[in-house]
Amino acid sequence: ILPQDDLSAYKWAFISALNGNKEAENFTLSLEQFLSTADLEATGPAINSARTQIQANMQKKLDELNKQIAAKEEELAKDDKPEGAKNGRLAPLPTPMTSIFSEQDRFQ
Repeated sequence: ILPQDDLSAYKWAFISALNGNKEAENFTLSLEQFLSTADLEATGPAINSARTQIQANMQKKLDELNKQIAAKEEELAKDDKPEGAKNGRLAPLPTPMTSIFSEQDRFQ
């Protein structure tokens, strides 16, 4: 449907190759055969602009995730106290069951 755009394909493949994608690296090398030196030089600013935008988006998502993690850690820290804990100290344990029954009741 859309016309073939070798420069855009090269730009995105190049960015993907920079991020370690080996297939994109091979694709970039094959695309270079069809592009002129002027075309390759023209993609430089577009690649840098796209990388900057991608990095900014990734940083924004990372910041959001860190906020969510911090909120969850804070929530867990509040809920981490055992039931019956007051002022950082545990309530006394209830009387052991063995002391409320007689010796005879325990063995029946």
